[in-house]
Amino acid sequence: MVEVGKISDYIDIEEYKRKYPHTNFPESMDDEKKYGTMTDITTDMLPQLKKYNEQFSVNPDYAYKTACEEIGNTGFKLTDALFNAEKFNWLRDSMLATQRFVMTSLDEMVKNVIQKSQNFITSETDDKDPEISVYNVSTINSIIFSTHKAVLHSNNWIKNEETGMYSQTVECEGVLKDYDYMKYPLLNMVFDPAEEGTESKGFVERAFTIPETKAYLKAFGRLVDGSVDEDGKVTFIAMAKPEIDFCLYLKRI
Repeated sequence: MVEVGKISDYIDIEEYKRKYPHTNFPESMDDEKKYGTMTDITTDMLPQLKKYNEQFSVNPDYAYKTACEEIGNTGFKLTDALFNAEKFNWLRDSMLATQRFVMTSLDEMVKNVIQKSQNFITSETDDKDPEISVYNVSTINSIIFSTHKAVLHSNNWIKNEETGMYSQTVECEGVLKDYDYMKYPLLNMVFDPAEEGTESKGFVERAFTIPETKAYLKAFGRLVDGSVDEDGKVTFIAMAKPEIDFCLYLKRI
């Protein structure tokens, strides 16, 4: 398994801290409790609001302490309804940091992560900007969505005489033994058998016919388990021997 590191390995966290000192993003989440949900002024708050206004002209610090006191049994504080410089600065910095991250840092970060984790970028380039490499779609699916195609052949199943189950180990590029996977049907890859005097085309991409769909679902439904015992190899278990060659997807969970 490739270690891709921390977010600070790909973007300049210190620059974010200098420009947006009132937020922790993108290094970490801000404290939700520190900036809770605001509320409108209610009649229960009016006495305390009056007291706050009277104290503010004399001692603003003491007035703020009064605003932090809970109002009776309401659970509210006057600070829940006061929008001050601290809240504005946090809101401003968190919004600008998020915008900067999405508009500038995210794309560079994704490129860096992908280049570090796999040979992701092709040798092709974008005609409009030769400095930008073209992303390989199949590799994007493998990395981001973690989907992998496995091919099972009807004549490669091995029966366990004790359990009556059948097993087949196949190569499956990209799967890792440290992860769990779920299997999904792949209903657009059909095995094209050889006609007399010709060679088989193998699996071809086309829509299933109704009989082919029934045969596929019957074979797929016989699979009861699967495991990745080593990187790049998957062992499937079937309760009865599938009678056709077929493909399926594995998705990392």
